[in-house]
Amino acid sequence: MPGVLAEVNRIVSDIGANIDAQQLATTRDIGYLVMDVNRQLSDEVRLGLGALPTSVRTRILY
Repeated sequence: MPGVLAEVNRIVSDIGANIDAQQLATTRDIGYLVMDVNRQLSDEVRLGLGALPTSVRTRILY
């Protein structure tokens, strides 16, 4: 779906985090994104990502 990665990046960058690396894999039905950022992300970011209509599951690992 066009624009999903841009929306994810906007949510993360809005808190001033730098995206160090991303790995994206997609099939016709689902996409999987792993992102490495330069700082700890807040619950606000997790909730923002989870609220996207395209989001199936959101996990933040430290």
